[in-house]
Amino acid sequence: MSETRKPASIAFGAEGTKKSEREQERRANLIAHYIQEKVIKGNNCASKEEENAIKLVYKDKSPREKAEELYQKMMIYMQEMQKRRKDRQTGQKQDGINPKLISRIKILFNDPEVASLLPETYGQARVDERAFRASDIFKMWNGLQKSIKTKKDLLADIKQKLFQETIQGEDNIEEARATALEIAEQMEEDGKASVDVETLVGYEKTEENTDVAALMCFERLKEYGRQQEENGFVWLPSREEIDRKAMKVIESGNPRQTRKGIFFISEPGTGKTEQIRAIAERLTGSERVKISCGPRMGEPQLLGKGSVFPGATEIEKGTFTDFRNTVSDAWTGYDYSYQDKRSRDHARVVELDEFPKAFENETAFSILKSLFALKDGDYMSGTDKTVLPGRVIIGSGNIGQHHGAKAFPPALEREFVVIPVDYIEMTKENPEQFEYMLSILIQNGGIGVAESEIAPAYKRQDLPEDNRPTLEDGSTVIAENKLVDDPTDNRHGVLYRFAYAVKAVQNSYMARGGENAYIDYSKRDILRYKDNDDGSISVSDTGERIILGTTITVGDIYGCLLGYQSQRKKKKPMMLAEWLQVWLKEKVDAKHEDKDKLQAIFNHFHLFDAVNTRAQSGKPMTPKEIGYASPRVPRPLYYEKPKKPEGVNEPETGKDIRNVGKPDARPYESAQVITSDNSSSAGIRKITIKKIPFTR
Repeated sequence: MSETRKPASIAFGAEGTKKSEREQERRANLIAHYIQEKVIKGNNCASKEEENAIKLVYKDKSPREKAEELYQKMMIYMQEMQKRRKDRQTGQKQDGINPKLISRIKILFNDPEVASLLPETYGQARVDERAFRASDIFKMWNGLQKSIKTKKDLLADIKQKLFQETIQGEDNIEEARATALEIAEQMEEDGKASVDVETLVGYEKTEENTDVAALMCFERLKEYGRQQEENGFVWLPSREEIDRKAMKVIESGNPRQTRKGIFFISEPGTGKTEQIRAIAERLTGSERVKISCGPRMGEPQLLGKGSVFPGATEIEKGTFTDFRNTVSDAWTGYDYSYQDKRSRDHARVVELDEFPKAFENETAFSILKSLFALKDGDYMSGTDKTVLPGRVIIGSGNIGQHHGAKAFPPALEREFVVIPVDYIEMTKENPEQFEYMLSILIQNGGIGVAESEIAPAYKRQDLPEDNRPTLEDGSTVIAENKLVDDPTDNRHGVLYRFAYAVKAVQNSYMARGGENAYIDYSKRDILRYKDNDDGSISVSDTGERIILGTTITVGDIYGCLLGYQSQRKKKKPMMLAEWLQVWLKEKVDAKHEDKDKLQAIFNHFHLFDAVNTRAQSGKPMTPKEIGYASPRVPRPLYYEKPKKPEGVNEPETGKDIRNVGKPDARPYESAQVITSDNSSSAGIRKITIKKIPFTR
């Protein structure tokens, strides 16, 4: 994919911009007409009393917040109407749309300030969407995504059948393995090609193409959000890599025997449990059996506990073994010893939660070693039940002196393969944690946060005259957007700084462990501190490293941002910066031993600075703008067109309107923009500017 491709066929240049603006306005008018005629007039509204109560809810909200709310309500309405159309086809009874929802849409739509934002938000979003779907780049990317999904489902099915040994005959097994390998290789090729398309490798970095890249990014963030909502787990690239390591272990060795075990080690809150649950679902299509480990763990916890069942006709006043939530349950498919028929026809994954707590338990070790010796059809120890194919054990826990656990026991090293699980990455090259946060904030295709509270900051950097590339049409690149390298710079959106602050806390927490046989914490970027005259501490380039006894987990991040989404429904919702300050203060106050250090870290990233209430103004973010918030999307370059003959107006030069210091007194003028070849660099969205004053 190294050859240069033609840009997507979207209107470009001065005339193209005018056409786009006309189309934007036309789309906005169509949307307005649809809301007025189809939604408001076509449905029953709430009573006058109820509508008056609703008006009070929106009384103190900003135009941007109300416009965002209108967008959310309309998305819900559209989804519901789509569902009802499907129901009609099956002859199901139709109820009317909730009158209060219609009244909320009416009240918001009738607000003149909200209506004024329609052309720049919903009209533009529809224009963007139409151009996106029609572009050659999207068609290429969409085809790859469909191919990857088809192959992923097929591969998962084959691997599951191989794992559970439902494929019979050596010829069929060998062919299934060969097919699985071929599909995996094809998926890898499709995945690399998809990344190339997303980062515009081999494509001209024009404005139209980067717009498409931003919308592709938005689609990916939406998918992350869907996974989180449906499964409580997101297959981020780093989590996919952990899965690949685990599958290599599981797929190795003799498939007729119990597979080698896996031991996920990490600090608390990296998402080990969720990862194991997701792996179990992929392998077996069922939930794993989770066993909590302890120093006294033995046969009752691992194999089953004896119980009395008086009155039972099968075993009157007799005893039986309760297998539920044990290895016996997972591997035999029986819930109770007295059952004649299995409850399940396939084995389930066993999770040993907090595995290190059993490291000095010789009884548990003896039982575990006997379990790894089992082959297909063998009897489970102490039972008359045979084991099913597809057996695997995954342990999880924390190793290190600060956790009070010793090193992994040599007696089990032959049975388990250790796989470290780190916190989600956060660097300018790989802003995975920031993208995860963005995905949580997306609801119904929008984000209820001002762009200035989210996006990272960039500065314009002029290129030396002797080092200005010339484009194919003769245009000259004169400047480029560069990410403000300092992640603490308060020109960055608060969400971007928060992502880095969380990573700093995690690194300081991990640093407690020092050197470790499995994870080297010593090379982490750990902040340092100095003592101030007033008794406080602050981050410094020199001094002692900040070592913490507390951390911020993946679950904490999710809970924090979900809480923000919930409070947005209040009469006077907080801005994101305000919400984070409340949440972080609670975090600081709750950890007495780390209070000063946590405060120093959050101050370092300017998270407790006075909130700029101007961020409440502006318009809601379109999907394209949300996509451009990710630093992965290629950044803008500024260029000049070649001079035209005398009598023809000179081309206008590019102006960067974002995060470049104090605004110019002069109005900014229009410019055409393309993006940098550095696809891994970070930045915010490109914009084509009309003659408007700088307002930020």
